[in-house]
Amino acid sequence: KAFCEKAEALKESTDWKETAEILTKLQKEWKNIGPVAKKHSDAVWKRFIGACDYFFERKNKATSSQRSEEVENLSKKEDIIKRMAALEAAGTADDATAEQVRALMKEWNAIGFVPFKEKDRLYKEFHALVDKLFDRLHLSATEKRLSSVRTNGNKEGNLYRDRERLVRTYEGLKNDIQTYENNLGFLNSSSKKGNTLVADITRKIERLKKDMELVLKKIKDIDESLKEKE
Repeated sequence: KAFCEKAEALKESTDWKETAEILTKLQKEWKNIGPVAKKHSDAVWKRFIGACDYFFERKNKATSSQRSEEVENLSKKEDIIKRMAALEAAGTADDATAEQVRALMKEWNAIGFVPFKEKDRLYKEFHALVDKLFDRLHLSATEKRLSSVRTNGNKEGNLYRDRERLVRTYEGLKNDIQTYENNLGFLNSSSKKGNTLVADITRKIERLKKDMELVLKKIKDIDESLKEKE
């Protein structure tokens, strides 16, 4: 009866893993208990196993739904990887490509869990493409904007437009840094491989921060030029 009460107290639990372990342990202990009077045996068994079955049926439905969602998320992330690969294969290094990459990174981070066995593969494929694209177009996109400012900065109207572009660049860099910093949380820094990835991403963050400083300096230069024209 004590085991029945324990099982009944746990049957509504949604802590699937821990509760399943407890109930499985209770079932094993139940078997080790000696027989009870025949007139009570069926009733207590049905009461006990009924509570256990109730929980495991709920668990199966919940985990089945979760697996279905994870498979759907897997499909979404694989689609993003294909789109990233297409951008990388195109070989372009313009502002539009940089914006597409940032949009895909934002879309990627908004997707929930995928099947555990696929997690590492997806992470490696996606971030290998991100690294290639950033190496090719991130700096060139930033420098292109700065070059445009230097070329077109003679007229006051151009200065305002260039300042707006630089502010957008600054916000984009800030979002990139946040994305990389978020990704650090998914790495296993205790492993050798994890340490290598942590160091690599940390270098990228430092590079992005330097680019932000460069953009801020150019914004200040424009602000000073606009003050001189007042």
